[in-house]
Amino acid sequence: MGKPLSIHKGIDHELEFKGLTPPFLYYMIGLLLGSLLLFLVLKGIGVPVLVGLGLTLGLLSWLGNRIYTLNRELGKNGLVKKSAFAKIPLGIRFKDRSPILGLRSPSRSK
Repeated sequence: MGKPLSIHKGIDHELEFKGLTPPFLYYMIGLLLGSLLLFLVLKGIGVPVLVGLGLTLGLLSWLGNRIYTLNRELGKNGLVKKSAFAKIPLGIRFKDRSPILGLRSPSRSK
């Protein structure tokens, strides 16, 4: 018999960087690139450097904090669930399963 294979911890784990799961990680990358672009546009139209830097860093810190908060609150699949719930018509939305469970017929006794 051959030597048993060793298990490498972390192979089956999801991608994570600094606590950000994939959808939020992509939003953070987009935010960083967008803030760089915003600073360049502000500099190009003649806004003073310190004002442009202040606006860019302020927006970056506020939106970055919002992304980390959403990541902590919603988790890996939270954005998908939230957007799917928003597409359900208002007339058939349920916050819990109690109306559905009330429709269940009593068990038949034989």
